[in-house]
Amino acid sequence: MSVKPLRFSELATAATALLGVAGLAVTAPAQTPPAAPAITRTVVAGTKLPSLGDTPLYFRVVSVSISPGQKISLSAPNGILYQLSGSTDVSAGKAKTITGGGGALIAGGTTASLTAGNG
Repeated sequence: MSVKPLRFSELATAATALLGVAGLAVTAPAQTPPAAPAITRTVVAGTKLPSLGDTPLYFRVVSVSISPGQKISLSAPNGILYQLSGSTDVSAGKAKTITGGGGALIAGGTTASLTAGNG
């Protein structure tokens, strides 16, 4: 095996290639990651319960569709009515109109009267 000395032009070409590769390996400052979206909570309805230790709490989700202008009555032990779309007039002690994204509390022992809006 014979070793041949490099000429200046070959050495310059090799050095330029080596510096070019080293230049690509230089670290760049990192970009700041975008902030995580804030968690949004909306209070739909609220009340004070007599005591959480007296009875267990159960949750039941029910989907109800009411035709425009139709009126129904319902009762639930401390229920929350959540309106997905449209509007509904709710009368459960205090009259209130709820629209999409809104809600109303139906206290235990209360019968609520619901009338669907026309839109």
